[in-house]
Amino acid sequence: KPLPLDEEKLLTDLHPELHGKKKKSLPLPKGYMGYSFPANKNTMSRPATANELLAVFNSSQVGGGTPGGTLAKPLNNPLHDPKKCLDTAMSLLRKILNKDDPIHSNSNNIIINKKEAAKLEIDHPLIAMVLYYRSEVYRIKGDYVNALKYLEQCLAMRRKLYRSTHMYLSDCMLSMAMLLYYDQRYVQSLPLFNKSLEIRIFNFNSAHPSIAEIYNMMTLLYIKLGDLQQGKEYVEKAMAICTHMLGSDHVATGNVFINYAALMQALNKRDEALQYFKKALQSKLALHHGDNHPEVASLYNNIAILYRGLGQTEEALDHYEKALEIQKRILGANHPDVGTIMHNMGTLLASIPSRKYEAKEMYKSALNIRTDIFGKEHIQVSNTMNNYGLLLFELCE
Repeated sequence: KPLPLDEEKLLTDLHPELHGKKKKSLPLPKGYMGYSFPANKNTMSRPATANELLAVFNSSQVGGGTPGGTLAKPLNNPLHDPKKCLDTAMSLLRKILNKDDPIHSNSNNIIINKKEAAKLEIDHPLIAMVLYYRSEVYRIKGDYVNALKYLEQCLAMRRKLYRSTHMYLSDCMLSMAMLLYYDQRYVQSLPLFNKSLEIRIFNFNSAHPSIAEIYNMMTLLYIKLGDLQQGKEYVEKAMAICTHMLGSDHVATGNVFINYAALMQALNKRDEALQYFKKALQSKLALHHGDNHPEVASLYNNIAILYRGLGQTEEALDHYEKALEIQKRILGANHPDVGTIMHNMGTLLASIPSRKYEAKEMYKSALNIRTDIFGKEHIQVSNTMNNYGLLLFELCE
């Protein structure tokens, strides 16, 4: 016989704030094995955003307070670590969705080991959702290899569960394409972008904001691939959709302004690019109520690159320093975005005869970060190593 699942204890462990209170049950459709989750008014009705996951991941306590106080984080509560939370969710879902499988018992009523249990595959929308959020946790940490691994598992499962034109497949493919883009595997990301776009056009009309989202993302991809004409066509489509349907003050329209500025920069129209970057920066500062967000740091970095191209060295350094301070504060000192800004600062400092030794330290730090994250056989490591080596040659070291 299967071992009994102590649902009351599991729910008490996962929701300690509900202990001792009367729990209402929400009816769920078939496929949930008759199990109903408790109603919880404090539970968000939407998926957690990347920033919320990051805040939970980096927080040492929930709700403030001091260690030992009433608001201190319980050390044995897995929900304060996203990875542990998702592992707990996966284990619980497998128990709920497949009570009669060997993960609970075998013919001798003895629990099998974890390796054998791990081989069990259960295809279910909730399992796919947990895989998706596992990838998000790794993406926020900058671990694109593991993030891509879980997205591939999620996509494989969703292909079994949904029709080929379902939006869940489009979302998963888009996330995979963006990860490959971040990892500078541009050619590999292109088919995933195109397939995701094809599914969205099938589900919506051609003027839908979700289609503008992909047009906007693919603008950057075509800039990297050197096809500026195609990039210009896509960003103009995205801008037309967003300004018409959402207005010029909407966050999505602001994101289009950023990529339009990037395209103008690639076309050497730096003054126009600077105008749109500054416009987007003001929008992001208002949206996030200050500079406490990686998007603001990214804009400071982009504006610094423009100032460098315009020969305004001090303005460029000022914006690089702002970007670096924000990224370290929010993402930590060993994040790939921090390595990117250090690499860029090193390139600028190396062009100033009196500051070449500062450039040396920047390149050295960037190289250590990128090697730790990506390993030695990666294009970002190669780029930093090349610049660092040329600088050492100039310094006769």
